[in-house]
Amino acid sequence: MPTFGAQNYISSLRPGDPPVYLFGVPNTAAALSASPNGASRVGNIVTFTTGAAHNFVPGQPLVAKGVGSVGKTRFDGNYLILTVPTTTTLTAQPIDPGIQGNMNQVNDTGGGGNIISIAAELLQAVVPITSIATALADVDAHANTNLSIELFFTGAPGAFEVDLQEADSYADSAFTFVSGSSNKITAVIAATNVGRIDLTGIIAKFIRLNIASLTNNVGIVARVSR
Repeated sequence: MPTFGAQNYISSLRPGDPPVYLFGVPNTAAALSASPNGASRVGNIVTFTTGAAHNFVPGQPLVAKGVGSVGKTRFDGNYLILTVPTTTTLTAQPIDPGIQGNMNQVNDTGGGGNIISIAAELLQAVVPITSIATALADVDAHANTNLSIELFFTGAPGAFEVDLQEADSYADSAFTFVSGSSNKITAVIAATNVGRIDLTGIIAKFIRLNIASLTNNVGIVARVSR
């Protein structure tokens, strides 16, 4: 198994950096249905409809590009995904000032173009899967050694186990159990399919996650921040 040097890391995470995705496929574009059914704005919330399953999850950033508008208002820009009612629809709230409702028509329809976000990685029940690794840059006993790991599932995962490896080299036996079915995360997952693990005292060259067991076939997005 390789020993990590600085040149081997897949990504790097310093205190204050944007979150790094350990599970999830970034920059995945989903084509919207043609106008007027691809995008529908009611007030400050937009419902997007794609031609195929998008595998996006709530809580993730989204970018709309090339979306046409019947009423000539603006759909293109940055959003936050709020809900995913079906595999081909989602609701999102604009975070750009120019698309937050201060337009000629706040209720409008459109379509075409693409939406870009983080697509979940589809998991099979029981089959273990290990994430990519990210370097923990500028980590020592006197630095910020806290980590927050957020898990977003496309559906109810049922009972599951998430393991964390914090180490200086790969070793499949070196995963440390940190969440799984413990109460602090199961209660959140059961209601919203979202969970969070907060850790302290992590001093290591890199971390990665392992989904050791899973009851249901669902998709996952996992991101870590410091």
